Amino acid sequence: QTVLAAEVFHARALLFAEEMTGIVKVVVPFPPDSNLVCLVLNPWSNRSVIRMNAFMGQLQEELRSDPRHPLQFKEFLSSGTTLRPEVIGASEAGRLLAALGLDPDSLEAGDSESDRLKLLRHTLMNPYLVDHENGISYIDLYFEYLARRVRELVGAPV
Repeated sequence: QTVLAAEVFHARALLFAEEMTGIVKVVVPFPPDSNLVCLVLNPWSNRSVIRMNAFMGQLQEELRSDPRHPLQFKEFLSSGTTLRPEVIGASEAGRLLAALGLDPDSLEAGDSESDRLKLLRHTLMNPYLVDHENGISYIDLYFEYLARRVRELVGAPV
């Protein structure tokens, strides 16, 4: 079930990327091979790793669990992670930077704000993410929520 949910999430992420054309570039850095699916989003005309990471940091902050508040206060939850280009190699890093429209020169070794890319990490363990019996897709609802938040953050019409 979890791999199926990851496949559904991945397919919906690709559709989301098309829907957000002109607003943000959306990339699934690696096709899922487990119940984990990562996303990275970059405001459309941005070329700076630092600016993209600041944007991703805002999304991570909004989507993370906060022990000071009940989980029920959040519509959706996600965690964050980072990806250092030297871990994936120059070729893969180049592919990812190009897909995001980022200037490779804005990636600076030794600076924690620009030596890695921030990602949203989604762990899909609930077998009821797509409720066929009641016609509800929580995956679709998540991407609708994410689209609203992204549009608000970049100042695009909602």
